[in-house]
Amino acid sequence: MTMLPRRRIGWCVFLGLCLLAISAAAWSPADPAQGSRRLLVTSSLGATSAILFVLDEDSAILSAYEAIPGKEESGGLRLLGARKIEQDLLLTRYHDLSEYSYTQLKESYEKSGVGEDK
Repeated sequence: MTMLPRRRIGWCVFLGLCLLAISAAAWSPADPAQGSRRLLVTSSLGATSAILFVLDEDSAILSAYEAIPGKEESGGLRLLGARKIEQDLLLTRYHDLSEYSYTQLKESYEKSGVGEDK
């Protein structure tokens, strides 16, 4: 029997935690009529950890988790933050550094007739 290198064990634990997080986020309620829509997005966070964003469309809650490879003492899944973003989605501008605002673009499109059904 050969021993796996420590780094490979860490990555196995990391991948297992990611799969666990995805399966937990993709869990659907007992009544399919209720529905459960979740969007999952992953990204690496440095060389040794990853981040998982979960957006629950039904409740408009965004959560972020960090998956850290390693043994029980050093690795795991950690909740970074959660927020109900219902009101955030109503904003048309907040810290927007774009050249034109949403209102300016909308007025420009309306004047030029772009997007109208002909």
